[in-house]
Amino acid sequence: MNISVTVSPIKDAADKVIGASKVARDLTSIKKAERAMAYHAAIIESSDDAIISKDLNGFITSWNKSAERIFGYSAEEVMGRHITLIIPAERLVEEEKILVTLKTGDRIDHFETMRRHKDGHLVPVSLTVSPIRDAHGNIVGASKISRDISERVNAETLIREMSRKKDDFIANMSHELRTPMNAVIGLSHLLQASKTLSDKDRKFIDTLKISAESLMELINDLLDFAKIDSEAMQLEEVEFNFAEQLQKIISVMQVKTQEKGIGLNIQFLSPMCNHYLGDPLRIHQILTNLVSNAIKFTNDGSVNVIVESNTEPAGKIAEVVIKVVDTGIGIDKEKYDLIFEKFTQADSSISRRYGGSGLGLAITKTLVEKMGGSIGVESNLGIGTTFTVRLPLQCSDQSMPLPIIGAKSATKKNATRKNVLLVEDYEPNVMVASEMLNDLGYNFDVTHNGLEAVRAFIKNEYDVILMDVQMHELDGLTATERIRQLETEKQLPRTPIIAMTAHVREQDQDKCTKAGMDGFIPKPFAPIMLSEILARFIPDKDLEEASPLTLMENQ
Repeated sequence: MNISVTVSPIKDAADKVIGASKVARDLTSIKKAERAMAYHAAIIESSDDAIISKDLNGFITSWNKSAERIFGYSAEEVMGRHITLIIPAERLVEEEKILVTLKTGDRIDHFETMRRHKDGHLVPVSLTVSPIRDAHGNIVGASKISRDISERVNAETLIREMSRKKDDFIANMSHELRTPMNAVIGLSHLLQASKTLSDKDRKFIDTLKISAESLMELINDLLDFAKIDSEAMQLEEVEFNFAEQLQKIISVMQVKTQEKGIGLNIQFLSPMCNHYLGDPLRIHQILTNLVSNAIKFTNDGSVNVIVESNTEPAGKIAEVVIKVVDTGIGIDKEKYDLIFEKFTQADSSISRRYGGSGLGLAITKTLVEKMGGSIGVESNLGIGTTFTVRLPLQCSDQSMPLPIIGAKSATKKNATRKNVLLVEDYEPNVMVASEMLNDLGYNFDVTHNGLEAVRAFIKNEYDVILMDVQMHELDGLTATERIRQLETEKQLPRTPIIAMTAHVREQDQDKCTKAGMDGFIPKPFAPIMLSEILARFIPDKDLEEASPLTLMENQ
């Protein structure tokens, strides 16, 4: 037992010591408390985290070894000094808020911020701040635990930088692949429209076009997979018309179904919201993948797209259900899960017979789930397959009646020729775009970089400018900014500028918009795409003769 003994002499009246008195105090609880305090002090001193205490005025009252290591000051240097010693000037407002919170008795957990080291460099830390109370429960100070998160922050920075480099590489690869593919696919469209081809030559061109489109589909799948894998794909939220998205798909897919001799039908089972908020580009991609797949695996019968939705007031979420039903080869029930895996098809013989990367459905499933939706499949071998997609989309205005979907009327050749400025530095694409513009009946000039484009704009008036983005001497974004500046300075009417580029990421489109561009056409593009976007900016209803090229695209 630990005791404290006090011994005092006992004296008589003559002051003679006649005995002694002993007072013994049990020190067990005191020693236990001292050991606990020493143990706690050892924990504080051995902690990897900086543990600091301060009074309610912000003056430091304790400072452990890790605080010395993390912030560079010894305990002797900081005791009695204000905590703002280690707080950067731009972060002082944080301390004021922390003190206000502490005085209410609340705790602050894992607040990530920056603190300043003695040598001046900034240290990223995670702070936990707790009030210190006296025996009566009064708040008399604060305890701060500062965890150095430099390694984690540096690792996250490195990961972001690697992700950025990977994203840039994907973007550059996309551009370098799409640029020559635009020429290949564009020329195949132009050659298909020729009236002088022999049957043998037409068969060659048809094969070239199909092969080029298959290659482009593979390139798109691989690039999308890379973006999804690196988490570089971001979804937009803009207003769009769902029926218009289906119209665009039908106008492209009808050519394929007519070639195969099968039907392609759309049925709306209920009224739709007039517009929705979402990512129309990715929804278009989802529907295109499913319809294209259905056409690929259907040799007889038809492909039917069935759409229904509950209508909701503006701002509310409606569930849009899309079913793509085909009468194709079907899928074995045991392979349902397998078809949504990357680089996988239900049967290895399918890739040999029908081609494809095995990425389309995996990408589709990922996109649907990123939108908060779901995708399922039902199938019978030799009878057909039904893919069902459910998407929660926000209605942006009132509902519209059942849309009537049909083939688009042909864009007709201009009787009165309009002025277009084509800005493109890759000569094969100059050839393709020039032939398309000529076939559509547009009068146009050609420049080969942004500097030449600005000079041409100063000298001439144009109804539309088709602007490539990546060019030597002066890029398309800077050229657009200069043209907009000239319009402002000289009080000129705004000339529509359409980006015509192989840079197709969402952020690339945003850059084009911020630079002052009015439209966006991604490479490679078909003549119908060019025709439609030009018609938006150069409307002409008095046109009569339809070109073979545009008629073919609308069959």
